[in-house]
Amino acid sequence: MSLLKSKNFQMKLIAVVIFAAVSLIFCYPSLQGKVLNQYDIKQGRGSTSEIKKYREDHNRQILWTNSAFSGMPATLLSVIYDSELLRHVPRIFKIFPRPANIIFLLMLGFYILLLSLKVDLRIAIAGGIAYGLSSYYLVYLAAGHNTKVHSLAYLPGMLAGLIWLYQHKKLFLGLGMVALFFGLEIQGRHPQMMYYMLFALIIYAVYQLTEYIKRKEFVEFLKITGIAIVGVLIGVASSYSYLKNTNEYGKNSIRGKSELTLNNDDKTETGLDRSYVTTWSYGISESFSLLIPNFKGGETKQIGADNKALDNVPQNFKQLIARQLQYWGDQPSISGPAYAGAFIFFLAFLGIFIVKSKIRYALLIGILFTMALAWGKNFQGLTTFFLDNVPFYSKFRAVSSMMVIPLLLIPTLGILALNRISIVDAWNEKTRLFGKEYENKKIVWSTFGIIAGFCFLGYVAPDMVNSFLSTQEMESLPSQLKAANYTVQQSDLFIENLINARKAIFKADVLRSLGILLGGGLLMWLFAAKRLSQSTFIVLVGVLIFIDLFSAGKRYMNEDSFISKKKIENNYGLQPTIADQQIRQDPDPHYRVLNLTVSPFNDATTSYFHKSIGGYHGAKLKIYQDFIEYCITPDLTKMQQGFSKGGNPSQVFAGTHALNMLNNKYIIVAPNQAVRNPAALGNGWFVNKAQIVPDANAEILETAKINPANKVVIRESFAQEVKSYTFGRDSLASIKLLSYDPEELVYESNNSKDGLAVFSEVYYPKNWKAYIDGQPEKVIRANYALRALKVPAGKHEIIFKYEDETYAAAAPISWTGSILILLGVPILFFLQYKKDREPNAK
Repeated sequence: MSLLKSKNFQMKLIAVVIFAAVSLIFCYPSLQGKVLNQYDIKQGRGSTSEIKKYREDHNRQILWTNSAFSGMPATLLSVIYDSELLRHVPRIFKIFPRPANIIFLLMLGFYILLLSLKVDLRIAIAGGIAYGLSSYYLVYLAAGHNTKVHSLAYLPGMLAGLIWLYQHKKLFLGLGMVALFFGLEIQGRHPQMMYYMLFALIIYAVYQLTEYIKRKEFVEFLKITGIAIVGVLIGVASSYSYLKNTNEYGKNSIRGKSELTLNNDDKTETGLDRSYVTTWSYGISESFSLLIPNFKGGETKQIGADNKALDNVPQNFKQLIARQLQYWGDQPSISGPAYAGAFIFFLAFLGIFIVKSKIRYALLIGILFTMALAWGKNFQGLTTFFLDNVPFYSKFRAVSSMMVIPLLLIPTLGILALNRISIVDAWNEKTRLFGKEYENKKIVWSTFGIIAGFCFLGYVAPDMVNSFLSTQEMESLPSQLKAANYTVQQSDLFIENLINARKAIFKADVLRSLGILLGGGLLMWLFAAKRLSQSTFIVLVGVLIFIDLFSAGKRYMNEDSFISKKKIENNYGLQPTIADQQIRQDPDPHYRVLNLTVSPFNDATTSYFHKSIGGYHGAKLKIYQDFIEYCITPDLTKMQQGFSKGGNPSQVFAGTHALNMLNNKYIIVAPNQAVRNPAALGNGWFVNKAQIVPDANAEILETAKINPANKVVIRESFAQEVKSYTFGRDSLASIKLLSYDPEELVYESNNSKDGLAVFSEVYYPKNWKAYIDGQPEKVIRANYALRALKVPAGKHEIIFKYEDETYAAAAPISWTGSILILLGVPILFFLQYKKDREPNAK
């Protein structure tokens, strides 16, 4: 039979067409030439502006940039590895405009997982829609977390590969799937998502281990596990350059071990601070957002004057309540909930009892376990154990992101349940539960009653299932109202009306979820009563799932989320302000700017136009983060106090030593005003004295105190080169920057004495090399975060070069892994196809 004439193949083509149509319909503004206005992409493009410039104007990949945080490796900003050929595969899907291409990939990836579970092809289409339109992913896309959502599209394929191996013993297909999807997952460039998925994969592998042991096939399990490991290694090899460089950089980023032991209670042994990891912890009760989107208000925004929730609020309170936040969960803020779909949630709950395969236990454990990890500080014991004992767990922040795993496993279990009840005879069969057999139809309606009953209870008695003030509000709101001169009675009335408004928001969404459930219940009843055919039932359930998730998703990504493509291409519409234009008149090729009109260390828009002291990135250099906390932040306080007392720039900046040593030449204080710092020390300078300190703690504390124009602080472990070195400077001693390149800085020094030079450049231990008149010279770490050199008397050429040996050395492995996947995987798929067509194939 011709492949094109195969009904199975035709149905798969139909699935692809439906996924394409759904993704394009959802993102229809992209068909009009518009693009998402994504905050994180806007920030990211600022950080990578210098990298992009050299790539486009000079056809060159730079590995260091000075655009952000006074200089940092480009490793996690924007590096293209030519040896990683697998990066070209996702480009196939750029036939769809972004973000439709990513939503399409989400649907297709989940569809592939359902095929491995032998789900009916029609039902698998509904499953693909359920996964691809999950509101959590749409929230991420709207915010600009493209790499995160792109990575989520490949997670189902990773699990599918293991299922083909362990469950179906299709070794060629399984090996190819594991290698391909692990490789694509790494290319997604979001290690956190892959790391979290490993927990689900380990749970599945343990489940299969128990099954193989029961069948006395332990040796077979080891054989298949070996094949899976080979697939993983090939996938890893295909992106080895990226992984190697990321690992090297990670040791020196805020995700590496801190050198400081100050405030040690909050530190983990090898990663981020505990509070930083768990700031965004999903609330335990907030988990019911999987069933009811606005269980905790949905998103952080004001309730708003036109909200129907204010209908029953007295007129004298309406304006005040309208300005309060709609979200009352315990996270600092959210852009939207982790909503799985009301009917999908019910189906997953039903699947715990009715799915025949024991995989339901692995899925349930995976859901509950990863959800508990997402609770973070709200489930402190488990979180503390993982932070202290599980490798790499402390490398990633925002544990609430772990909710992506329940959002993968819940629809998986739900679609398996739908696949089961879509068989007419299954309704009359029995399932053994808790040592007793029950008719399936009783299980279906009992579980339906529990979920629908919970929603009904939430509507008639909301206080029984929810609270309407966050923990922080419960603690602080009364005192805040008292400070605002509210009487006790006024305070109570305000809180009462706020609660009532939030109850109205909650109840409106309860009715919505209840309506979806009742619609699904009606379809099940009609199908069980044989008033709907199987095909009609499946199609209508798919339509119900589409309507539910499409309408919920439009709350967070809609026409207002898109802007003109031209605006994106022109720096998101950012134009240099008068202050920016003033600064850019300076012919000096290399100096730094601090922008106080934005949150300087959480905003990268300054990097579009200048070399910034600040920036926006989740993995900045650890030493620079320490420098911000202990040196730069106190300088900002000094600056504010100095100007508030009427001080002039010379007086104020005389005490901002950290900013001065970073050559912070300009401070933007208003869009039309930039203040020049007359005390900025330039690109390099000679000092008179070196203060040797015993450890990192002493170094950072002393650095905050010294006048860097005259003295340098060096830690004992870096001071061998200067302990017996006699140095000084004459009155005309100077260091001048002759030419600027992000990876090569050329200076000219003049000093009649042997000198110790300090440079306003961030220290990076491995890749920055120094040369004096062509001869290598050891780079000394100084003032905690800067570089220093011993410079002999006289006139000399000094060159700093960024030489990343890892970048080139790792390439052969990446080439090998990429070729194995691109050539080997199609061969493996073909071999499996031939084997399946053999007469004795199962």
